[in-house]
Amino acid sequence: MKVRLCILFSFLTVSGQSLFGQDRLSLDQLVASALQHNGDILAVRQKQQEASGLVRQAGVRPSPSIQVEGSSGTILGSRGEYDFSVSYAHTFETGNKRSLRIAAAEPAVELARLESADRERTIRSEVAEAYADALAARLSLDTLEKLSTLNQEYLRVAQARVDQGESAPLERGLLQVEFSRIETDRLRLEAESSRALLVLKNLAGLKLDREITLDGDLTLQPIDLTAAGLIERALANRPDLKAATLDEESRNVDLQLARAEGIPNVTGFLGYSYKASHFDQLGLTASGATTPLVEHDNILNAGISIDLKKTNRNQGEIEAAIARKGASRYRREALTQTIERDVRSATSRYEAAQKTIGIFDKSLLSQSQQNLTAVRAAYEAGELRVFDLLSEQRRLVEIQRSYIDALKELYISRAQMERAAGGSVQ
Repeated sequence: MKVRLCILFSFLTVSGQSLFGQDRLSLDQLVASALQHNGDILAVRQKQQEASGLVRQAGVRPSPSIQVEGSSGTILGSRGEYDFSVSYAHTFETGNKRSLRIAAAEPAVELARLESADRERTIRSEVAEAYADALAARLSLDTLEKLSTLNQEYLRVAQARVDQGESAPLERGLLQVEFSRIETDRLRLEAESSRALLVLKNLAGLKLDREITLDGDLTLQPIDLTAAGLIERALANRPDLKAATLDEESRNVDLQLARAEGIPNVTGFLGYSYKASHFDQLGLTASGATTPLVEHDNILNAGISIDLKKTNRNQGEIEAAIARKGASRYRREALTQTIERDVRSATSRYEAAQKTIGIFDKSLLSQSQQNLTAVRAAYEAGELRVFDLLSEQRRLVEIQRSYIDALKELYISRAQMERAAGGSVQ
């Protein structure tokens, strides 16, 4: 009795709609969640408030001071000796220091905003890459699970053939070994899928025990782009380059402030003092009567105080400000080169991934499927051994997994290209 194999090779189709949770989340939703809940993003955004506070503090003028002093000689036996004074001091800043402090602190607000925008740029790419990694792991796992189901059917058919004497027990043994091998691969991919999902949920700011389903797939619409166009866009849009340029420009104010700090401030003060003294000798009144001698003095004093700056007049801080300005220029120039390198590298990687996908789509996948169909038909007709069927099946599965890896590579290279360009490349 001839047993026919009527099995649908549904595992040959890659699908992005695999279900392994309750909440379906697309890439856009995951990115939005990351921008709202990711702890790193929230921490960077606090720097804007910090910088605003420092700007307000930079505008604070030096606080005036009041000094009150009193003395008495009674405790030490000098009865009648008494002294009281009060003074007010106010510091007048010179060299336009207050305005320069504010001007030096104000760029920090914009720098903090640009740092936040730059972190948002990178987190979008990180979420997209983690999304591709998690989805590819799940797709590969789905493929193996479907293949495992298919091999179980093969195993039942082989057992029936052995029972009917149409094939040797070796055929059943080979299928059992293949089934065990697929099971070990499936367990490994399950662990990889769980790890990739944890990374994705952590980036998105989701609870790690929340069950989610990835909504979407790894297919992308082709785009027409050039490295030169992306470099131009990156140099115009990258927040980190804007921040580097602003930092370089702000160093001029730092230098001016360092020079102004070399000009001494002027402190003016105004004071009043009252002094009373008693003497042992006696004096005479206008009528000729004796009276104790007492002296009372009311004194008003005023003056200014000027710091005597050393001969270097803050030269060390001026030299440091000049060095920081030069360092900012070098950092901006280096970042410009790095951006061009990153764009060219990401573009080359994307183009290579596109070509790889083209090979799979044009011939490799369809030809491998046709080969397996032919081998299956020959096996059913008894013209080939089960070893031939398993070999061809294993070859197709490897091609399928390579195709998924190629899709993931295209997706990740696209995300890195957008990260390098500073925005969407669509």
